[in-house]
Amino acid sequence: MKDTFILSGLCISIALMMLLPILVIVLIQLRKQGRLNIDLRRGRSLKRVLLILAVVVVGIGVFAVAAEYVQDSSAYRKGVQACQAEDFLTAVDFFDRIIFNSRFTDIGKFLDKASDEKVSCFDQMAAVSKTNGDYGMALVAYAGLIASSADQSVFESARTEVETIFTQNDPASLANIEICELIDILKEQSVVPQQETTLPPLYLACGRIYLQEREDFKAAIDTYQLLIDQYPDSEAASSAAEELEATYYAASLDTGEYGKSLIRDSWAQVCDSEPATSPAVGLVQSEPGKAWFGGSEFELPGAVQASSPGQFHYAICIERGVKVIESCFYSGGVTSSRGKHWLSVDVRDTRTTEVISAQTFFGSNPRDCPKTVTEGYKLTGSNPSNSSAFDWVMEILDGIITGQ
Repeated sequence: MKDTFILSGLCISIALMMLLPILVIVLIQLRKQGRLNIDLRRGRSLKRVLLILAVVVVGIGVFAVAAEYVQDSSAYRKGVQACQAEDFLTAVDFFDRIIFNSRFTDIGKFLDKASDEKVSCFDQMAAVSKTNGDYGMALVAYAGLIASSADQSVFESARTEVETIFTQNDPASLANIEICELIDILKEQSVVPQQETTLPPLYLACGRIYLQEREDFKAAIDTYQLLIDQYPDSEAASSAAEELEATYYAASLDTGEYGKSLIRDSWAQVCDSEPATSPAVGLVQSEPGKAWFGGSEFELPGAVQASSPGQFHYAICIERGVKVIESCFYSGGVTSSRGKHWLSVDVRDTRTTEVISAQTFFGSNPRDCPKTVTEGYKLTGSNPSNSSAFDWVMEILDGIITGQ
């Protein structure tokens, strides 16, 4: 909201400054035509107009900067208070609002203050977490320190602490949502000891946490797949392969946004003559295969429309175009074309893209070639009937889906 306001103020200020010369010219012309009673040529009236416009421009800029100051000041104060209350991640979020937001100017020096407080807050978080025996959150704090501080001594200290934590604890016991999203930072900075044996159980635990705490199928699938790809010989990879299959099965039953996104993405692939890449599509073999149509021409009845990826066995794909049936020739080398609208409908298997059945529907014939090209005849007929296409689709689906 703040960024939008500041950007709007900046745009308005720039626009007004660019419009000043044009506005002066317009005022002069109005004065010449007798529509304006101020004398812009004598200078006093012109100066008054320019002064008013300048005040408006400066006022908008000052107001935007003041609003920015207030927002930064509030975020900084709330961040400090949250850190003092040991609500460390909330505090970091407030500091990040300052650090990563665009601004006109930093008149309150909040950018430097927020950066320093963020490092200090992560330092406190590490100390408190270790005292409480929560070494997973201590890892989160050290990952934050490594990512936030350019001080080499801070980095070396955090590296030592990270190595100690991993050495003295079962990696799987350290998993939490926050560290699962920060593993790459620790990995890229090479602060995780014996990565080949330390990271696989941590990734496996993260995949489980994504499912248990968030029901985040995509994050779990991505994590399991990363583990299998990067550490294929590990014991954790074998477990991940089994859990990946179970996760795909769970995803195939999902009727939420993730399940709908799998259907939408797979429908687009199939209608582009590519097999659906998600194993969750059509995974539930006991479900009667259902179809999905992503266009707006008509809506499939609920009895045959897929509501989860596991039901999605067929895609209804539609294309439209105009077929030229005759060219009209006129003197002077002028030509025009007569054409018929067509509507092509395919019913395809989502896993193989095999076209189960296809039909093309045509609209009415266009008028004959006009005697002259200027007569303005419409040289394409009407569009094909959507209802005819729908009836055909339902007949096909009746046979291949509900008839199974």
